[in-house]
Amino acid sequence: MSQFSSSRKVSIMERLDELSKLLAASVSRRESLRSIGVVLVGTVFGSWGAGTAWAARPDRCGAFCRWCPSKAQRNQCLATCRACNGNTSRLCGSCGNVVCCPTGTACCNGTCTDLNSDPANCGACGYACASGQTCSGGVCTGGGGCPGGCPTGHVCFHEVCCNPTVSCCSDDGCL
Repeated sequence: MSQFSSSRKVSIMERLDELSKLLAASVSRRESLRSIGVVLVGTVFGSWGAGTAWAARPDRCGAFCRWCPSKAQRNQCLATCRACNGNTSRLCGSCGNVVCCPTGTACCNGTCTDLNSDPANCGACGYACASGQTCSGGVCTGGGGCPGGCPTGHVCFHEVCCNPTVSCCSDDGCL
């Protein structure tokens, strides 16, 4: 006959003890009760909004700045990354001299660069416009023709490299 089916009153401790005996085939009752207590405490703190450490998001800034050799450089990198809202794709520079590039720019050779207007990095890092050309909208223009050449799959049309599968237009018409 089970202890729970008797007519005498059973305390909560006796019920927890019985439960721990049932759950703990190879674990001591003390360890079972400790586990139950941890779950109960976690439930109480969770309802208060304390959160859980194991559910936290990975620290992208910590992973990105791990390569910095000194603590001062790591701290500078972490502060900049957190100021950049953890967006590591916007970080640029060398360790201890990391900056958060403005939205719409890219990091080219350790410098924040506007790919739409920088003639040394026009449209992509390292794609330089020919002498006399300017970069406008990420395309080298001016200076006569496309002396710097165009990327593979693009053609020179009225001093602009363009993709012929997309409409290429200038003041003189469309390709």
